[in-house]
Amino acid sequence: MSLKSCIFCSVISIYSVFSVVGDLHAQCYTFGPNVRVNDDPAGSVHHTTLSSGGHTIAARGDTVYLAWADDRGPVRSIYFSKSVDKGLTWSENRKVSGDDDSYFQSLAADEKGYIYVVWSNDYSDIYHTRSTDGGESFGPITVVNDTIPSPGWFPSVAADTCGNVYVAWEDFRQDKPDIYFAKSTDGGSSFGPSIRVDDTGTGDSHQWHPTIGVDRSEECVHIAWMDDRPGGDLLFHIYSATSTDGGESFGPNVLVVDTSGGGSTERQGDPSLVVGDDGVVYVVWTDFRGGTHIRFSKSIDHGDSFIGETVVSSHPGSQSQAYASLAHDSSGNLYVAWRDYMDWPSEFDIYFAMSTDGGDSFVCHTRVDDTGNDGSWQWNPTIAVNENGDVFVAWEDDRHFPAPPGFDIYFASGALTGIYEDVNDWVIVDDLQVRVYPNPFSKCCWFRIPPSASHPRIAIYNVMGQKVRGLYLSPGEQSMAWDGSDSQGRDLPPGHYFCRLSVGGEGKTTKLVKVH
Repeated sequence: MSLKSCIFCSVISIYSVFSVVGDLHAQCYTFGPNVRVNDDPAGSVHHTTLSSGGHTIAARGDTVYLAWADDRGPVRSIYFSKSVDKGLTWSENRKVSGDDDSYFQSLAADEKGYIYVVWSNDYSDIYHTRSTDGGESFGPITVVNDTIPSPGWFPSVAADTCGNVYVAWEDFRQDKPDIYFAKSTDGGSSFGPSIRVDDTGTGDSHQWHPTIGVDRSEECVHIAWMDDRPGGDLLFHIYSATSTDGGESFGPNVLVVDTSGGGSTERQGDPSLVVGDDGVVYVVWTDFRGGTHIRFSKSIDHGDSFIGETVVSSHPGSQSQAYASLAHDSSGNLYVAWRDYMDWPSEFDIYFAMSTDGGDSFVCHTRVDDTGNDGSWQWNPTIAVNENGDVFVAWEDDRHFPAPPGFDIYFASGALTGIYEDVNDWVIVDDLQVRVYPNPFSKCCWFRIPPSASHPRIAIYNVMGQKVRGLYLSPGEQSMAWDGSDSQGRDLPPGHYFCRLSVGGEGKTTKLVKVH
């Protein structure tokens, strides 16, 4: 059974001596073939999508924009490419940075299709450039920070429809990293004063890797970052701050998740933040509690506090998850991609999950790269979604070279499929079987299960993944009839349905067809 296991096969009975099964959900994403984006020889030099906040890709309709750092020239430079066919083909790679070594790019696009790219250079200043023609050309390069030179790294950029550009970065002007911010009101031609965001004063703590988002309806700017206050012990937690005046000032710093108790296993890092159209602030990060996992939290009060904490993926086969990138759509759905050490003892792969309930749960855990178990490494994913719900993921990949510096830039697009079983909830089921007859049926069908099943339950789902009927068998009972009605006794219309047999924490699903 593949990771993207869709259960559209027509079966009358299922026999399983050793099967992998999971929970039933309404929709999932299937990712297509991986496409190499960089147009220099494969595996020749290092290319990286590493970005503070994991935002170096954007999409509008079928057009996808991507930036990365690239070693093909005499110095490391920032390159850009775009696809107008959902990533099937890519334009000639274009260098957008200057003549100095350049690192840690971040990309944003606004509703007009203007593209904004920021990065730090060898002198550790923060730079910006903009394209107003869909990436065909880029304008002058401008300095973002107001102290030259002011050592700065890992910028993160956001933009709105009014020509405002917002940039956050880690800044060393006080000999240790703090979080600073600057805003442009003229599309990036110039930037205002650099404003310090963290409120740690002159203490010994460190603030790293900011990620920025904008609530366009409220003039709120939200920034999250790694922070090891109070003692500067490099045991990081995730903090955030909000500006309610468009970036003129920032309020008190807020601890996103309280992991009281200390110790190296309590640390968090590498946050990725987005702001929904309704102003809800969403954050994912790498978390070292109980292993290395991706966790999620959100704020529904414009960043004043954060509620809930969800493990994005808790698959027992995963040993190390990190470098998550978060995206959202206008319907409030959330999409996460991350690096996962799951399928082979010597490789990292790219995985994906989504949430349709505001982050209360994540489903559709799916592998994105198509390298199989070849021992190659995939790192630093970046994710975007367009207005149609198409998902786009890019990452760095060494499938053509077994060790650095041979990482290339690869890409895959994901499209919705139908009913599926979730890899995150897979369990091993021994000798579990359910027979359904007749199938198709008109007035009535029978379910028959093995006598070894203790306290079995049967649930009927429609093609939207909604449970329409529950049936319970008494201990020792091996068969039960269903008359095709829902839990209210109403006759269900003809169509496709799914029967799920659950015994304890195990389950099996098969398809039913009701006809006239």
